[in-house]
Amino acid sequence: MYGLVGKFTAADGKRDALIEILLGGLKDMPGCLSYVVAADPADDTTIWVTEVWDRAESHMASLQLAQVQDAIGKARPMIAGMERVAETDVKGGVGLQMIIRFALASDAPKIAEIYAPFVDGSAVSFEMEPPAADIMAGRIEKLWPTHPWIVAEDEGEVVGYAYGSPYRERKAYQWAVEVTVY
Repeated sequence: MYGLVGKFTAADGKRDALIEILLGGLKDMPGCLSYVVAADPADDTTIWVTEVWDRAESHMASLQLAQVQDAIGKARPMIAGMERVAETDVKGGVGLQMIIRFALASDAPKIAEIYAPFVDGSAVSFEMEPPAADIMAGRIEKLWPTHPWIVAEDEGEVVGYAYGSPYRERKAYQWAVEVTVY
């Protein structure tokens, strides 16, 4: 997991408004496990932001989200200073053990590993051979526009996954899905 500690210095009298903006753009940030905004009790201009992400790339991608860009635009005039205090390799913590997030193609090897015993040793799957990671990546990408896969991640390791797939092609079935969980 990727951690980031930042320090904002607000323009005089703007700290509360800046905090409100920092907290306002937090919806739908894929990969964000924790985002804490705190006012420094010893300095009425300082704000501390502590973030935990599933990976650094998720943090970088979040900076391109419309709501984050909007928050940055609103906040910029209120910021007198900003510094990245630390980047960290987060090992765990309260509230960080188990997360559910959207699956990425890079999760395919672990997903294939989880699925293989169900193909080889049970009647649950109708597949004859366990699919390789590249096949699983293709399945994730194929369904992504309408039926994204999700994974359960425990302490940074994918331990389960689920996905929905179209039930039937007829228009009346557009909201019906088959659900698979491993």
